[in-house]
Amino acid sequence: MVIMHELPLRFMEYIGFQEMMAHANLVVKPMSRNTLKSEILKLHQIEKVKTFHLLGKNYGRVAITTDLWTTSNQNMVVTAHFIDNSWKLCSRILRFIYVPSPHAADALSNELVQCLLDWNVDTKLSLVTLDNCGVPEDEIFTGEEVISDDDDEPQASSSMT
Repeated sequence: MVIMHELPLRFMEYIGFQEMMAHANLVVKPMSRNTLKSEILKLHQIEKVKTFHLLGKNYGRVAITTDLWTTSNQNMVVTAHFIDNSWKLCSRILRFIYVPSPHAADALSNELVQCLLDWNVDTKLSLVTLDNCGVPEDEIFTGEEVISDDDDEPQASSSMT
């Protein structure tokens, strides 16, 4: 429920929630936010392994999109889009990355390339689309960072989002 509705972890400690749960099920003991955090991290690890295996056994190419935004911090999300072996379009968030300001090409490039290498999609790239992050894509991908096993070169494009 906390994940589904994007509730704060402290929701588990709200008196009203605890009273409701006590009336709904007398056997269940209240869970602390630290326990909930542990359970969420376990679930995240399970889903991460599933995604890693799904990408690993996929025969097709992978398109990567990034989105960069600023709140109190600068953040970049890297998403993989691919058609699985059952011909279903899939999208998976690979990583949320904190990017120090200013958004220098070196910092963005290093973080993105490391993400691609960590997920073993560097040899499956079909397209990398960068959002309007203020850094020209030719400064991010020089062609040396990502090496493909075949003759198809990964492409870089820029979208204005």
